[in-house]
Amino acid sequence: MTPMKDETPKTLPFSLYFGENQFPIVVRRMAGGGKPVPVHDHEFSELVIVTKGWVEHRIGGETERIARGDFFVLHPGQRHSYPRTSADSELYNLLYDAKVPIPMLALSGFSFVNFVYPPPDRAGDHPYSGIPARLPAKPLKEARELLEAMVRERREPGAGSSLFLGSLFSSVVILLARETVETLVPQRSDWRLGGVVNYMQCHLAERLRVDRLAHLAAMSQSTLLRAFKEAFGCGPAKYFASLRLSRAAELFRTTNLTVGEVAWKTGFFDESHLRKKIAQELHTTIAALRGRAPKD
Repeated sequence: MTPMKDETPKTLPFSLYFGENQFPIVVRRMAGGGKPVPVHDHEFSELVIVTKGWVEHRIGGETERIARGDFFVLHPGQRHSYPRTSADSELYNLLYDAKVPIPMLALSGFSFVNFVYPPPDRAGDHPYSGIPARLPAKPLKEARELLEAMVRERREPGAGSSLFLGSLFSSVVILLARETVETLVPQRSDWRLGGVVNYMQCHLAERLRVDRLAHLAAMSQSTLLRAFKEAFGCGPAKYFASLRLSRAAELFRTTNLTVGEVAWKTGFFDESHLRKKIAQELHTTIAALRGRAPKD
């Protein structure tokens, strides 16, 4: 086929889909109707599931046709497009923040979860996952029911909505993970880390000590360090730093807090330290995160 002519890629910002104080998981149902989707990338991660028809997906200079039951993962900065779609095509896009994983899901041990939540040592990599598998009819029907439940919950949130959405998202990912060629990764799961990660997320402004975290997990410090390395590819200190930075970026995208206020809420020494880390780790600026300046 003839490729779509070159366009200036559009970057879909985090703030376009994730509002202030909203749980960072959004589901979108897209009906292709035979219309192309131009080249774009995004500031968030995206899990795509084809539930009807087919679409042609172009990424990295190559085009492949993906059809009913196919699924794949994309991470920030990956430019792609859908040059052609069938008239009856239907996609579900699950948008989420891969830098702050749902602990119980991240620790599930499924290889596919490494695509959904890349370990920190692959943070600059994010290779396109391709199509790991195709969902058979029955699990595809189950996945679509879960996705529709997420659509309804986002439209009309109820009590405990964030918890419910997180549970539905986890259920969808596990359904997909069961269909991948590789299954459980040995010795990667340690459920006690879930409580440690939750504690970290609630105490971002504090200085956390490894002995305190080890006590929470009922582990020795050496066991905690080893468990973190196996689960997340880094130690607790580096993981905690990534949580702080991710939360700071989220606050810049979704609130009007001053730089000093964000630094205080997320445990950075001062404004200068926060600006430096955003430049070094995220390769952007606070102005760009707030949509007030180009990223370059």
